[in-house]
Amino acid sequence: GGVRLTVYLVPGHTAGGIALVDDRDRLLFSGDAISPHVWMLLQESTSIETYIQSLQKLNSLSAHYDAIVAAHVPDLLPNEMIDRLIHCAENITPEKSVPFEPPFDDIEKGLMYFEGLDALKESLNLETLDLATQPFHMLNLEGVDFAKVPFVSITYNESKL
Repeated sequence: GGVRLTVYLVPGHTAGGIALVDDRDRLLFSGDAISPHVWMLLQESTSIETYIQSLQKLNSLSAHYDAIVAAHVPDLLPNEMIDRLIHCAENITPEKSVPFEPPFDDIEKGLMYFEGLDALKESLNLETLDLATQPFHMLNLEGVDFAKVPFVSITYNESKL
């Protein structure tokens, strides 16, 4: 009914990832490309550099949308989430990352680089949070408004660097 979506190829989480821009409602539907916790360790994930290029492409389209509808996130995300992810991806190093063990047996272990841990700790009302020892998927993130909490993380394996 009168909705026109523009499709953009945004390889990263998967090589065939797409994003949709709804000019009428000014929304970006990002799928798995934008999230507070992006998985780049899948076999079908691209390199981190390719992912950065996709994020930059989406950033260049920001005049067409005011908010982001992301997969696995109940709230609209601000456009600034893309800047946070670009910064995170550009600063990934194995030395600054922690081991990451996916909650699924068919996905190989990797590393997780993150930024904004203090903000996440505060939003969860925790005195300490060590992502090297506390599996990320075991955290109760219900109620965390990632539109306001500037935490982002990217899981990857070194072959993606």
